[in-house]
Amino acid sequence: MDNLTHTLCGWLLSRAGFDRLGPWVPPVMMVSANLPDFETLIDPFASKPDYLMYHRGLSHSLIGAAVLSIGAAVLVWLIGWLLRKRIHEPPRILPALLVCFVGALSHLLLDWFNTYGVKFLLPYNDRRYFGDLAFIADPWMWLIAGGAIFAGTRRSRLQRNVFLFLAACTTAIMVQVARIGMIPSAAVGIWIVLLAMLVTLRITIFAARSPMVPARLGLLLWTVYVAALFLASRTSVSRAYESLKATGSHQTPGLRLAANPVPAVPWRYEVIAYTQTSAEQISVNLIKGTAERHKQINPRLDHPGLAEISETPEYKAWRAFARFPVVTERNAALVLGDLRYRLTDRADWSEQSVPLTSSTLLPRSLEK
Repeated sequence: MDNLTHTLCGWLLSRAGFDRLGPWVPPVMMVSANLPDFETLIDPFASKPDYLMYHRGLSHSLIGAAVLSIGAAVLVWLIGWLLRKRIHEPPRILPALLVCFVGALSHLLLDWFNTYGVKFLLPYNDRRYFGDLAFIADPWMWLIAGGAIFAGTRRSRLQRNVFLFLAACTTAIMVQVARIGMIPSAAVGIWIVLLAMLVTLRITIFAARSPMVPARLGLLLWTVYVAALFLASRTSVSRAYESLKATGSHQTPGLRLAANPVPAVPWRYEVIAYTQTSAEQISVNLIKGTAERHKQINPRLDHPGLAEISETPEYKAWRAFARFPVVTERNAALVLGDLRYRLTDRADWSEQSVPLTSSTLLPRSLEK
């Protein structure tokens, strides 16, 4: 998930009761909720194959999160010890370790929600686990977590300006992505209405309550929302399977299905139905009860040029990363991609192009 979601999650968890351990808890938990993403500091220097192979690697495993938490807790304790004469409640090592580990663990759980996957069991097992629940940036998660924090925030100019800034930025993002067609325009209207409702609730109900009350309500609502996404995702796969069953396509050997979330529309999923020889996209709308099947394509895993490039770093990274591998040909090169990221007309960011040294060509275009 995006780092705003991780940060809001850490902030919300601290408000829900962890901040009783000391005033240092909110910033430490917000930082630790982003801790596994420290690897992004070296991502810009990695080649595409290395990025695909190692992004969300050891730092996103249970062991990696534990090691990072221990290091962060020791650092927090050390800073507190050095500043012990200046601060009222310096952090103790065990509470700091608890806060850091809970924050890092929340990062792993949130990253599991989307289609990229998390290798929880590294270094002993490199299997990826996929939640297939939410798009990498879910505005309704922002609204639930941010709204719960805002509802419990005491009045101050700094806090008011922080939330005003966050509301303006997220609203601008919603408007922009609606303008380019990534989300429906109605989602922006719903977003603005809910923002107004949050302000009203803050003024009329939560103004005199403990910040813990809206924070815990926010965690409960977030849990219910995630449970609803889980149900919607699995139901979408079931509806897509029924659509395949109606034409007998469900009996294709090696058939695999997975739901791809649609940004800001939690009742719609793009389901991929995939085999070694054919694949198709099925658009499921749970409110309308429809499952629209799109044209089939051939992943072309039998392309003769694959043997020629099988020892290249690009090929090895592709085979390790691609959940639904697909091959096409472009400008005398093989393009290795993943159908998870070809559901729109935009370029597949995970694509890798490998030039062919022979005249091997695709028997027929991938698009036909």
